[in-house]
Amino acid sequence: MKKLFLFLLLLPGCIYYNTLYNAQKYCDEKNYSRSLEKCKKILERYPKSKYVDDAIFLMGKNYYHLNKPDEARQNFKKIVDYFPESPFRYESYLFLGKIALEKKNESEAAIFLERASQSNDPDIIIETFKTKLELYLLTEEPEKVIEEGQNFIKKYSRNLAEAYYLIGDANRLIGKNDEALKMYKNALKESSRLPSGKLILNLADLYVEMDSLSKALSIIEKGKVNDTLSLLKGKILMQKGNLEEAIKPLESAGKKKDSLGVVARYHIGEIKELQGDTSGALESYKKAESLGNFEGISRKVRARKEIIENIDLLKKLSEKEEEEEEETEQIQEKKDSSYIFFRIGEIYYLDLNERNKAVGWYKKVQEQFPGSQYAPKAIFTLLNIELNENLTSSQEANKLFTILEEKYPNTKYTEKAKELYESCLQDTIGTRE
Repeated sequence: MKKLFLFLLLLPGCIYYNTLYNAQKYCDEKNYSRSLEKCKKILERYPKSKYVDDAIFLMGKNYYHLNKPDEARQNFKKIVDYFPESPFRYESYLFLGKIALEKKNESEAAIFLERASQSNDPDIIIETFKTKLELYLLTEEPEKVIEEGQNFIKKYSRNLAEAYYLIGDANRLIGKNDEALKMYKNALKESSRLPSGKLILNLADLYVEMDSLSKALSIIEKGKVNDTLSLLKGKILMQKGNLEEAIKPLESAGKKKDSLGVVARYHIGEIKELQGDTSGALESYKKAESLGNFEGISRKVRARKEIIENIDLLKKLSEKEEEEEEETEQIQEKKDSSYIFFRIGEIYYLDLNERNKAVGWYKKVQEQFPGSQYAPKAIFTLLNIELNENLTSSQEANKLFTILEEKYPNTKYTEKAKELYESCLQDTIGTRE
């Protein structure tokens, strides 16, 4: 009877430790959701256990790895606020520093990492040191990254790949590409623990920046295939002129329903245009547009799409498909070919920053539609482009200004041109003085 009583007394403790053991086991196996379930069960059933901080800390780790930083932060904060003697205190500070860094809260990250560095655990100290290097990169202190990174390499024999990688990033920030390349290569040699995809991406991207496209492709082949590397591979093959070969990796990256997918679809559209397949290009731009709005790249997608649609309108107008019963509503709204020519130039200039193509379309407005309301506007824009590039009057600028004065003397664009000329003249005098 006594043995039975003792067994019943010890049973809750056995269950508690068994559940905690399984929670830790699942976390080690990267089954974070299952581990989280076990942790919650422990806190529900044994909220007053003296080992409750084990479960809270483990919950923080699980949430962190499940990419739920806010929930992770709550649990790590509980450790440092309510369990000051917990063996997980310093590691909690480390995770809080990492979360703050990811949220780009530099001041908070610095505070937490400084507290984590007071640990006696070498693993925590090393990880804190490395995370501080990431913080210095974020706060744009590349020289500090290089100096502290070199100290790290001298002091420790672990995590060297991360240190080399961050020193490489720092050198790249200050334009020392040769030194950055050396550091990335060192990181690659030590990369058993560094996520190689990120390293391969930066190394390949650096080779592209240094115009070593073949080397960039060679490095990409060493990495594990992922969408980001597929996108970069497609872009490199485009630069090399291997358009057909570039489509396959871009199609792979284009399956993503995010900004990366939009970029990939955009480049596929560019390739189709270069191949003369405007309908294929338009289809690709429409697919990219359907993926959502992602700031700059989506603006470019809309711009390319509008150019193709406008060129299609011009073809229809030139073929005289303008009979009222056959016209589309869009053609009825934009019968003025001079507007379409001007609008295409505007898109190339303002949205795509392709100066030469923009100039070509503006000149078409000037030459083919001299009597339209868009002619003086096109000439003024050409004048503006010319003055911006040469910073002072040039022969071409003088020619454009003369055309405005003689052919369009009473337009607002001629008045604007006079103001622009006077401004450029004053800037030139000020520079000389």
